[in-house]
Amino acid sequence: MQLQKQEVDGHEGRTLTVKYKGSEQKIVVPDDVPTVNLEPGDRSLLKAGVKVVLFASQGVDATITAQAVLAGKDGVTPPM
Repeated sequence: MQLQKQEVDGHEGRTLTVKYKGSEQKIVVPDDVPTVNLEPGDRSLLKAGVKVVLFASQGVDATITAQAVLAGKDGVTPPM
C-alpha cells in the first residue's frame, strides 16, 4: 500500500481544505467529531493512566520496536 501525499491547505471553522492528487476538496467536520493537533513531545508525557496509541513493527527475531508513540495530554485521548 502506498500513501498519497496530502495536506490541509486551510480551514474556516470546521471546514478543511485538503489538497491531494492535484485536486482540492473542502471537507466539513461535524461538530460531534473531535479534532486534535499532533505535535512533538518528550518522554515526560508517558505516565501511568495516560492513553497512548503505539505503532510498532516486529523484527525477524520477534523483537518488537516502537516506530511512533502518540500520548494524550491534558486528558485528551490520541486519535485512532
